[in-house]
Amino acid sequence: MNKFNPLYLLLFSIMLFLYSMVDLKSSNESLLQIKEQNKQFVKISTKYNSLQKVWGKEQGTKKKFENILKLSNIRNANIVTNGKTIKIKIKNASLKSLDKFMNEILNETIVILNFSLTKNNLDLEVGL
Repeated sequence: MNKFNPLYLLLFSIMLFLYSMVDLKSSNESLLQIKEQNKQFVKISTKYNSLQKVWGKEQGTKKKFENILKLSNIRNANIVTNGKTIKIKIKNASLKSLDKFMNEILNETIVILNFSLTKNNLDLEVGL
């Protein structure tokens, strides 16, 4: 048994070749599945990215608040923008105008981080 039988060596080579072909085919199938998933993720991400561009603009959000303040007839308002938040402070406003303002704000698609209402003052912090 000092020598390797060439038939065994040939058989082993063929088996190794077949195993590698089967393994290669299964890896290709899994890669195709991953490729399809990536295509779906790219579609979804471009959709959300376009939505973020439309909704996530700081100037657009600030202008939206200014328009709502005009519609509500509120003149004692201060809008401060810093990075990721917009702070709105309204002082000495009537209950009717505050009610109209809050009704308009709650109908928008925004994230309210902080909210404080006392008599005729309103402090509102909104995330961008």
